[in-house]
Amino acid sequence: MKWRANSFACDRWHPERIITNREDVQATIQVIPVPVLPDGSAGSHRATYYGTRLSTVLLVRKDGEVLFIERDMWELGEDGSPFKRDLPSERRFQFTIDRSKV
Repeated sequence: MKWRANSFACDRWHPERIITNREDVQATIQVIPVPVLPDGSAGSHRATYYGTRLSTVLLVRKDGEVLFIERDMWELGEDGSPFKRDLPSERRFQFTIDRSKV
């Protein structure tokens, strides 16, 4: 993998076009699920999907209080195709970092 001058830079939130190769995901934050067929497979195989499944936020205060939130953005339906959740399920964790040990 080639690193850019600023490794944490991001060009855009969503890609401007459909993602067709791995390098396309390096310039975006959220990837809408796209079907991926195994190499050399015929059209009869069921596609798997590549995309942003979770959204994670980590907030750390100066006093060591931490809030970690993770939300599910996409789910696979019974037919195996992705859909965006109306109400995302989320997990929240709060804890304190002992600053004297950091």
